[in-house]
Amino acid sequence: MTASLRSALTLSTERLELRPLTLLDFDKLYAHWSAPEVGRWLFDAQTPTREQVTDELGQSLELFDTLGLAIWGVYAPLGPLIGTCGFLRIPETGEIELLFSLDPEHWGQGYAHEASLAVLDQAFLTAGLDRVVGRCDVPNLASKRLLERLGMTLDKREPIRGIDCFHFSLEAEDYLLGREDA
Repeated sequence: MTASLRSALTLSTERLELRPLTLLDFDKLYAHWSAPEVGRWLFDAQTPTREQVTDELGQSLELFDTLGLAIWGVYAPLGPLIGTCGFLRIPETGEIELLFSLDPEHWGQGYAHEASLAVLDQAFLTAGLDRVVGRCDVPNLASKRLLERLGMTLDKREPIRGIDCFHFSLEAEDYLLGREDA
């Protein structure tokens, strides 16, 4: 991804800047996703390998090339990476999944909600998607509440690789109506 394309896809919110992650961001992304408090909800509660993080970045770049969607790094103004938010394609179904993570010191401040709204706007208003999904481990109540707050509908409870998970979905029409009401 060229610097001009990356800056064109930088998203700004009231308190955050979201920049598409590239392979140049590998070290800070690996450190973030490997943190025990973050990683317990990602990569099946295992510390990711360097190959897994490289693969996720590659998938993000591919999605950027095809849909203009990516995994964005979440930054407080003039600060370091505090998290991630964006999309990947679920290999088994082809569905586009919303993903998010934050460093624990930034939990409970509304950053994940703010970042998620920015990337959902990108998915529905710019990329023209009809639907996105979200999944979370059943014990991850904070993520479940966030998916519900974003307007997602709980579709089912079903394991993913042996881990009990909630499966949510959000239709573009429902999201856009909710944004008009806000």
